[in-house]
Amino acid sequence: MLITFKDIKKIDYFEEPKLLLLYWDIETSSSRGLGFFPVGEKENDYVYIIQFDIVFYNKSISRKRFCLSTIPINSQKFHSKYNSTELIFIELQTQEQLLLKFAELVGNYEPEFEISYNTSQFDWNFILKKARLLNIDDEFIRLLTKTKTTFQFNIQQATVRVVDCDIDKDNLKYEFAGINMNNRKIKISPNETMKCEFM
Repeated sequence: MLITFKDIKKIDYFEEPKLLLLYWDIETSSSRGLGFFPVGEKENDYVYIIQFDIVFYNKSISRKRFCLSTIPINSQKFHSKYNSTELIFIELQTQEQLLLKFAELVGNYEPEFEISYNTSQFDWNFILKKARLLNIDDEFIRLLTKTKTTFQFNIQQATVRVVDCDIDKDNLKYEFAGINMNNRKIKISPNETMKCEFM
C-alpha cells in the first residue's frame, strides 16, 4: 500500500498525550585501579548505583524517583541535606539484585520513552554486558520486557584512554554515601579544555 501526502488528513487534537518517560543514569567503578574506565565485561568493574525517575510528559513533578544502590546510603541525611523526601532508596546486596530490581521496576512502569545522556553508548552497553557476565541476562530481559525472549544485542563500542587524572579531595557532597567516593576529573585528549567528571 502506498500512502502519499494527499492521503494524510489533519485532525484537531488538543489533549496532552499521556506519555510516561524514563530518565536514568548509572554509577560504575573499577577495582582495577585509577585510570581504568569501567566496562561491563570485566569482573572487577561494577555498577553500584542506578538512579531513575518516572515522569509524565509535560509534568514538572516526577511520578516516582528511585535510587537503587549496593552501598549503604543514609537516606535521612540525604533527605535533610537536599530538603526532599520523594526519592525512594532501595539498598541491595549484589549487582545481580541491583540489575534485576532495575529491570523489574522499569518493566512494571513500561515507559514509552527513555531520556538520558549517553545511555546508548555506555549505560545500556555496561548493563547488558554485566547481565550476561553474571548469567542473569535472560531473567533481566524477561523482567524488563515482560516476555520470554532470547537475549541478543549489538552494542556500539568506543575505546577511551585517560591521559590526565586529578583526584578531588573534597568529597563532602557525597558524605551521605557509605563509601569514600573521590571525584575523578579525566580528559580524553590532552588538548581538551573541558573536563569530564565521573566517580
